[in-house]
Amino acid sequence: MKPDWLQESETVLGDWPVYIGEPRPNSPKITGRLHVTDRRVVFAAGLDLAENAGPEIMLRRKAFAESDHLRAIPLDQVRAAEIVKKKLILKSLLLTLKSGEQIDFQFGAASPVKALDFIKERAGC
Repeated sequence: MKPDWLQESETVLGDWPVYIGEPRPNSPKITGRLHVTDRRVVFAAGLDLAENAGPEIMLRRKAFAESDHLRAIPLDQVRAAEIVKKKLILKSLLLTLKSGEQIDFQFGAASPVKALDFIKERAGC
């Protein structure tokens, strides 16, 4: 099924489960999927997890909310993209936009190499 945010004649090159937030276990996070298309980088949020969500969920308390937040970044606005190793096996994809804003997509133990390759190839950075 085609996502609602996909523009006409836009092609998704790949997508990965990621989160935005600190990699500490009890820090607040927004989980979702990072999509790289031939024109944009799109973060489609899924859940907004509160601080200490894990222990709260274990106690059967609601510590999350569904999120339909969407962040679309045209590839021509990306100045730099790099992989940042956070801890022993944790990695993130750090995008630096031409505005100077930095966005850190946490991949956990998964590899962001393919996403980085797509972005660098299309954004020319």
